[in-house]
Amino acid sequence: MARRLEKWSHIEVRAVIRFLWAKNVAASEIHRQIVEVYGDKAMSRQQVAKWSRSYQAGREDVENRNMEASGRPSSSRTDIDTARVEEIIEGDRRVTVREIASELDLSYGNVQRIVTDKLRYSKVRARWVPRVLSAEHKATRMMCSLTFLQRYHSDGQHFIDRIVTGDETWLHHFTPISKRATMEWKHAGSQMRKKFKVSPSAGKVMATVFWDTTGVILIENLLPAGKTCSPQGMHAPFTLLKINLIGGHTTLMY
Repeated sequence: MARRLEKWSHIEVRAVIRFLWAKNVAASEIHRQIVEVYGDKAMSRQQVAKWSRSYQAGREDVENRNMEASGRPSSSRTDIDTARVEEIIEGDRRVTVREIASELDLSYGNVQRIVTDKLRYSKVRARWVPRVLSAEHKATRMMCSLTFLQRYHSDGQHFIDRIVTGDETWLHHFTPISKRATMEWKHAGSQMRKKFKVSPSAGKVMATVFWDTTGVILIENLLPAGKTCSPQGMHAPFTLLKINLIGGHTTLMY
């Protein structure tokens, strides 16, 4: 088992990468050996692969070329660091401050100040959307919306009142046992039986619900969890809905 080194430098790690690359060791194996000796914070798998590619492309040094600006004013160094940090972020919006610091041989605090104070970046979560629509899907939805608008302009509120829509939803339920349900007939001297506390029996069913502007029309097709509805089984809700609408509907549950 390899000995873990607690003190190391980024230049040392990059030299190890170049040495193992020269021995035709794969980037994934190089990363494994680096983590084994230097720890998992030394360098990410992506960074190891990037340095391996740079050596493959002809790079011969292990120094960061942008950090070899000795003798320049500190403001010039800061400008170079800021430009490099921004370049890395533009290339990978999910890169972490620690990964940038490792890539540029800068301290975590310096990179944090550059990112937040100079570049004015802040990390936010991606916004989840139901689904990504293609251009064809968007065009179809726009045509449907225009058709609805035309009908509304010609028929007014009467058209809105005639719209029936539907969806499926999970209905969660549980069946608690009341104290009265556990009561037993005993003689006066009989020993009382102990009852262990149990969790409620929880479950859920899938319901198909149809409604219009006045409220719910039909609740149907209560499928328990783990069951699937066949295409033939989907005819029943629409048949009941049609009958209900013809009869001047009242809310039904089937």
